[in-house]
Order: sequence, then C-alpha cells, then structure tokens
Amino acid sequence: NTTFEYASDWYGAWAPNNSGGNPLMADYFYMYEDGWGGSTANTTNAACTTPTSSGCWGHRKAILWEPGGTLSFGAAVGPWGNGYSNADLIVAQTTPAHGYLYTWAQYLQNPTTPSGMCSPSVGTAVGAAADPSGGGWVVGSGGEIATQGGAPCYGSLAGQTINAPIVGIAATPDGKGYWLVASDGGVFSFGDATFYGSMGGKPLNKPVNGMAATPDGRGYWLVASDGGIFTFGDATFYGSLGAKPIGNGAWATSFSATKDGLGYYILDSLGRVYTFGDAKYFGDPNHSAGWQPVTYAGITVTP
Repeated sequence: NTTFEYASDWYGAWAPNNSGGNPLMADYFYMYEDGWGGSTANTTNAACTTPTSSGCWGHRKAILWEPGGTLSFGAAVGPWGNGYSNADLIVAQTTPAHGYLYTWAQYLQNPTTPSGMCSPSVGTAVGAAADPSGGGWVVGSGGEIATQGGAPCYGSLAGQTINAPIVGIAATPDGKGYWLVASDGGVFSFGDATFYGSMGGKPLNKPVNGMAATPDGRGYWLVASDGGIFTFGDATFYGSLGAKPIGNGAWATSFSATKDGLGYYILDSLGRVYTFGDAKYFGDPNHSAGWQPVTYAGITVTP
C-alpha cells in the first residue's frame, strides 16, 4: 500500500492521494481515471459521487498543483492498523522555507543505519569481500557494511566514532566473519574473525590502505601506501616496498596474497605489480602496449 499526500492551497493545507498499489499505477489512475465513470460502480474516485462533484479529478489536481514557492517533503514507511506495510510521502509548501535541509548527498555520506547494523548500501565504498556461499560485503569509509547476494550481516561500525576512515575489508575463509582496517592501521573484527593485533596508535610512515587474510584465517597482512607490509597472527613477512621508494609519484594501491599464503602481490597506482614469496610475475598494465595513464586501484589472484 502506498500513500501520497500532496500539499494543496486549493484543499486547505494538504490533499491526500491514497493508493493500494504501486506509485506508477497510482499516478496513472489519478491522472486518467479520477473523474466520473458513468456510474458510482464504474468510478474509482470515492470522492467523485456525481458528474459535478467537487471531488472529481481532485487527485489529479493535487499531482499537477504548482505552488510557485518553496516545497518541503517528508517520507516514512511503517505498518498501519490494517496490518499492511505502508509508505507515506508528504509534500507541502512552506513559507518561509523550512530551516532544516537534508540532501540525498548527505544521506549517501552518512546513511541512517542503526548502530552496529548492516544496510542495503553505503556512502563512499572503499572495499569489498566475497562470501564463499555467494554474495559478499561492501564497506564504506565510515565502517558501514552493505550485504550483497544474501550474505549475512555480522555487524558494522555504523553509528560509531572511529579515529580514521576505513580503507579495506577481508573475509574469513568460511565466510562467517570479516575484518575492517582503517587508514591508521586499526583493525576491527566481526563474526568469527579473530583480532590478532593492529597498527592502531602506532607511528606510520604512510597510511594503511588495504589488508588480506591468510588462507586459514588465523592472521592477516596490512599494506601501507608506500608498500610497507605489517603481519599479524600466522601471516608471514616475505618482503615489502617500504624501504624501496616506488618512485614516479606512485603509491601502493592494492595487495593480494597467493592462495597458499606463501607470497603476495602489491599493485601501485601506475599499474606496476611487485611479487614476494611464491608469487609469480605474469606481467602488468604498466609494461603492456595497452597501458593507460589512469590510477590502478585493485588486484586479485586467480584460483
């Protein structure tokens, strides 16, 4: 059930347009079937009881109303006493304009997700992880988690104050948990993800911008923008770019471990790939004929 309530200067303060169907169907009937239908039985507008009733075409008039001033609106979704779930949109002329303005852009930057819960979408997405059973999770810079494809929610940082923006996410091997990492190296664990330590509160040469879990889920690597690598749990250190300047104004943008966890790849913003441990070099965009001067942002390993 959907309810539209359009404000109207011709009908007092507001005019109700109520529908038991979807908005597209409702607007069609309000625009083209709102008048006298030849008999009461054939008239869909309950306020149009005779051909000359003042209520005829009232819904259409509410839709086409042009206030010539500032409009404010509100929306809500919830159950009514009849047991149906209802949506309500209220549009009203306000003079002077209402003092509170909440834009769609503001919502995207700070979704009104209940504290610690997941949501259908996030603001600025900064990372994603796959759920082995299908679907996955997307994380926003504020620590919000959006579930995709039926992946379960194990919690989020929504509504919480964090010291630095979130920059990455890694899932546990069984898909029953995940870690989030912030740019200051802080690590947050959810579900069956175990906390093995972090760089939070420790001095960093460059901010952390990603992480990866070990194959057994008993450790993880963090990577900084200068290519520095930090290991926790059973994650093994196989080398880094921390002491080797990347050069050409580039920075490390992504990290991916090999499937056996005995090596890893680092990708920089110019599309160059660096290998460590048992990671094999197969080429990279920077050394190919099709190289483009864009920022290369992600790398992953095939099975």
